[in-house]
Amino acid sequence: MAIFKGTIQEFHHFIGPRIRNAINNLTRKYRQNLKGICEGCGQKKELHSAHIHGRERRTIIEAILKSYTNSEIIHCNIEEAENKILNAHLPIGSCFKFLCHTCHVTYDSNVIITKHIKESTVLPNGQNKESEEIKKVRRKIPRWIKNPHQINSRILVAFLKLKNNNIHVTPTVLREHCSEINDFEGNYNQMKNFGEKNNAKVFEEINNTIELWKPVESFIIESFEIHKNA
Repeated sequence: MAIFKGTIQEFHHFIGPRIRNAINNLTRKYRQNLKGICEGCGQKKELHSAHIHGRERRTIIEAILKSYTNSEIIHCNIEEAENKILNAHLPIGSCFKFLCHTCHVTYDSNVIITKHIKESTVLPNGQNKESEEIKKVRRKIPRWIKNPHQINSRILVAFLKLKNNNIHVTPTVLREHCSEINDFEGNYNQMKNFGEKNNAKVFEEINNTIELWKPVESFIIESFEIHKNA
């Protein structure tokens, strides 16, 4: 009987990949039965499993783990918790849309924009500041992924690697891991601030800790996962 004891971040780091693979196996047959027909555009293309908004993998995992959590420490039988998490993904259609890459990115982007538009700042010309920035991120992230030598891409990838290794990312830590990048400060500042000519806001700093900007966090992670699994 394997037991896990640790924080939610440690669970995601150490057990998360195993659960992700189990979920992929769970969805494979359903996806194959669609014979490549995208549930978004109806065209025959390579399909990705897109979690329905509010039923994301991490959301489900964290909901299940609440019953095993005491003082922010999780203590659980791994197999038991995993089975509950997998069962919470059933029926498959309640948790997933099977979409081509284009429809997947569009779905995630539209969900993000709808979710955050009410909290956004309105510009003098009537544009919604936050939604405009989200659209910019949506345009630029695929370009950064295709151009891994681009400075913005290198900074973002360095951050994601640090987070995947469960490292607390501060500006100093990220700067040290990007020591070979010329003008790190200038590029990083444009990646954390709003601005008509900024690179695209993907970061936010909270108490000297760098996090992905919440309105685009899921979109960025999903986009890089799709690229990695392509």
